[in-house]
Amino acid sequence: MNVTLKESVKYILRSRLLISREISHVEWLYSLSDDELYDYKERQFLNLFGRAYRHSSFYREFYRNKGIEENDIRRLEDITKLPVLTKNIIKNSSESMLTLPRQLVFKANTSGTTGTPLSVYHSYKAIRLEQAYNWVRRRRYGFTYGEKLASLRGNLGVNQFSAYIPVSNTLYLSSYQISDSLAQEYHSAIGKFKPKAIEGYPSSLYNLALALRRKGLSFDIPLAFTSSETLFPFQRSMIEEVFGTVVFDMYGCTERSVCFSERCQHNGYYEEPGYCHTELFDDHIVTTSFINHVFPLIRYRVDDVLRADMSGNIISIDGRNEDVVICKDGVKVGRLDHIIKGVEGVAIAQIIQRVPGEIEINYVPDDLFSDSIICEIEDRLYHRIAKNNIDVVFSMVDRDSIEYTGRNKFSFVKSYLS
Repeated sequence: MNVTLKESVKYILRSRLLISREISHVEWLYSLSDDELYDYKERQFLNLFGRAYRHSSFYREFYRNKGIEENDIRRLEDITKLPVLTKNIIKNSSESMLTLPRQLVFKANTSGTTGTPLSVYHSYKAIRLEQAYNWVRRRRYGFTYGEKLASLRGNLGVNQFSAYIPVSNTLYLSSYQISDSLAQEYHSAIGKFKPKAIEGYPSSLYNLALALRRKGLSFDIPLAFTSSETLFPFQRSMIEEVFGTVVFDMYGCTERSVCFSERCQHNGYYEEPGYCHTELFDDHIVTTSFINHVFPLIRYRVDDVLRADMSGNIISIDGRNEDVVICKDGVKVGRLDHIIKGVEGVAIAQIIQRVPGEIEINYVPDDLFSDSIICEIEDRLYHRIAKNNIDVVFSMVDRDSIEYTGRNKFSFVKSYLS
């Protein structure tokens, strides 16, 4: 199926005409008070747990082996009595987790950034509800589906530069071909289209912004939407500067077990109302999804780090627990993106770690590069990690040496440690 037909069908199946009921439901969830929302989540959890216990052979055996009977779980706070579900468990048991026959659900695969891709399943109802959350969220930001949207999210093949989808009024652009040599072509295509908003992986929008800035090109696009990768502060600044835009970030996963959206005031993130229940830990989160009852994910561990303030408000999405460097003493250090933030002379950089206590920093220089920049990056690094606790090697590379996933997603730290 070609891209135009594929994306057209996807949009039609998720169009407002077909998901109006789900949109009304999500809008209703947004209107609930905290107490009302808690009661709703409790009802959803008990319904989900009961369905999993009665209709999923995996969950029935999983819980009984832990000595848990269906009547043991009576309220939302009982959720902590349940064992945690991991990716490895799902890999070995995914189809037996279903509460409906396999032929009645849709299969999806995660990107596999930490190893083997994970197979998960969704109902059409879950897909419609997911899209309803997207509709309501973006409308709160000032965008309505059907308005002009430019998209750089890996939807096109490696050799295809662009594709316009009339039914959704979306211009898809390659996230693989971004380079200085094609900066003018991207600028012409987007400028002629005049989108209300642009969406993409943070790394795709950032790399395009760098290429455009080096050519003295810019835009005035009211809105930008990022997701699927950690959005670093230096990326947000560059994207907003070059695209003349305001960035709104969203955090979720292919498993549809969690969803946090950036507040309109840019003062943190909020859990989408009624979407899930999230438990925060120092180096991971545990999530329970309420939108996909055919493939229940109950207390599912996700190795991402979310930071909250004293009141529980999520103030930052720090990315995967794997996006950390392990020092010689075994201490894990994350959020190292600041070591290149605002550094003139480096277009993009990536940390590679294969051995604890040793890292390689691959960097792509630009026209302002000088040897003193390496000293500046080292100084910033040693403010976070003691010099005797990490060995560092710097390597100048070309853009093709920066590592991405199959769908062109970027991680600032690429770890090969198991």
